[in-house]
Amino acid sequence: MRSSSRVRFAFVGTLSILSLALPACGHTDEEMAEKQRQIDKLNGDLRDAQRRDADDLARYQDAQNQLNQLKAAAAPAAAPSMPACARDSDCKGDRVCERGSCTSPH
Repeated sequence: MRSSSRVRFAFVGTLSILSLALPACGHTDEEMAEKQRQIDKLNGDLRDAQRRDADDLARYQDAQNQLNQLKAAAAPAAAPSMPACARDSDCKGDRVCERGSCTSPH
């Protein structure tokens, strides 16, 4: 055989093998379209779930803020400090009452 006929034979042989292998390696257009529809549906479901999650988080934060406001409103105000003594006899020993506190005499 001459070299050009060998090259032609190798080329035709390679094309024959490739033509047999190509149709078997992929999906049909219908299968691809169905897979794309499934992907699009899943993407839509994901977006909906993310939107619901963001809404739930906002409602949770609003509820937390309301709880904090209720706690602040229900907390008792700081009681005014009561004097430790009203007169010297309220203090022990030789201590005396000065401005509501028992102190040692000067």
